[in-house]
This record gives sequence, structure tokens and C-alpha cells, in this order.
Amino acid sequence: MESSVYETEQTERPSRYIICTPLNFQGKIMKINKLVTSFFVVCALLTGVAGCSSTEKSKESSSSGAYVDESTITAKIKSKFAADPDLSALDIKVDTDKNGVVVLTGTANTQAEADKAHAVAHSVEGVKKVINHIKLKKNY
Repeated sequence: MESSVYETEQTERPSRYIICTPLNFQGKIMKINKLVTSFFVVCALLTGVAGCSSTEKSKESSSSGAYVDESTITAKIKSKFAADPDLSALDIKVDTDKNGVVVLTGTANTQAEADKAHAVAHSVEGVKKVINHIKLKKNY
């Protein structure tokens, strides 16, 4: 009986296959990380530029000529609430939109306190309208 011996040929790998050695793979990951980081930096810069340009437009479009942004209006109202001993500044929340509309929410001890908060908010420069959603506290 003859024993058969199989011989195997060694063939070269085709050039279309990429061999990922640890060093080669790490380099590709670093390139991808740089690309993703660059993308986020560009997006952040464009967002900042777009935000500044929209602020300039709203300043120009103000009909009264004096531009007061919503955060300034909110801060002024809250500081007036804090300075007034008849108002509970911690219980009343103030939200202002870009059109100068102020929304008051939260709780007050009496109807007089809720009405005074409404009046104080309306007295601040830049406020066009006050929506009062202040509820009265229930005394048990």
C-alpha cells in the first residue's frame, strides 16, 4: 500500500486584502478620532456664529428701539421680587420669551400677593405682556 502524502502549495495573498496589524489599526483609529473631533469643533463654531447672527437680527427688529433680552428681563423681575418683603420670591417662578411675554408660575399666600407680583413684573422695562399662572397656597 502506498501512503499518500498531500502537499500544500503556499500561495501569496492577493493585494486587495489589507492586513491590520496592531500598529496599522491604531493609526486608522487615530485618523477617525481626529476627523470626528474636527467635525464637532466645526459644528460648535457654526452654532456660535448662527446664534450671534440671530441675536443681532432681533436687536434690529425691536420696535421700541431699546433691546432687552429675556434673561435680563427675568433677572430684573426676580431682583424686584427679592427686594419686596410682601412677595415670596422663592415660590414664584419667572419665564420670559423673546417677545417680552412673561409667565409667572408658582404659589402665593394671598391673592393680593399674586396681584402684586403681576404688577411688579409688568413694571419692568421690556415686558410687553404678563401671563399670571400663580396659584394660591392652601392653608390647612
